[in-house]
Amino acid sequence: MKKISFLVLASLLFCISVTFAQASKTPLSASVPQNQPALKWKTTNIDMGKIPQGKPATVTFEFTNTGKIPVVLKNVHPGCGCTTAGYTKEPIEPGKMGNVKATYNAAAIGPFAKSISVTADNDETASLIIQGEVIATPTPPAGK
Repeated sequence: MKKISFLVLASLLFCISVTFAQASKTPLSASVPQNQPALKWKTTNIDMGKIPQGKPATVTFEFTNTGKIPVVLKNVHPGCGCTTAGYTKEPIEPGKMGNVKATYNAAAIGPFAKSISVTADNDETASLIIQGEVIATPTPPAGK
């Protein structure tokens, strides 16, 4: 029984040492992910200024893939129902540009600041901000 236990223990130690020996042959650069952002945004904050009530306004956030492999936006999520977002759906090749378009519905009068969360397939995230002020639309005089 002692011989079997010793053989099992010796076999286990041998397997572990072989595993560590193989793992140490992997270059450090290949096993550690690059924490360099692949998406370089022109801006992450756009002031839409004064916009008339009831007239949706749209802005475009542009970015460049500065990485070495294609990147896909996998989730673009506005922070509230008053904002919608469209975005580049196909893979963005290295050196190429993509965008996120945000539309604010401008229903409520007053200042606003809204966010859009963006996540790429490389798990990189960005928070885009639109801000401005919705102003009342002047009403035409009666009888005209």
